[in-house]
Amino acid sequence: MTKCADSDGTNYFKKGFVYDTGHPGIFNNSDRCLSDTKPLEYTCKNDAWYATYYECPGECRGGVCVDKEQNQEQEQNSGEEKQNQEGNENIE
Repeated sequence: MTKCADSDGTNYFKKGFVYDTGHPGIFNNSDRCLSDTKPLEYTCKNDAWYATYYECPGECRGGVCVDKEQNQEQEQNSGEEKQNQEGNENIE
């Protein structure tokens, strides 16, 4: 018997996946981006899985919606970390 489980519910801002609890490891679909602004969100209803689409207010990254400000902050922090790592390499 198929029993669908969803790790994040219908949450476009959290990466999740659906799976069959009766057959672990055989069926597993993860949320993903269809475009720069549209995630494919897998969810369960009546023990069956289905996919929904959503238009993010910002961008879709790694299967989740991120707002543009949050995305810019992450990119800035990532650039600073890289710069710090390069600086540490030069010291050694």
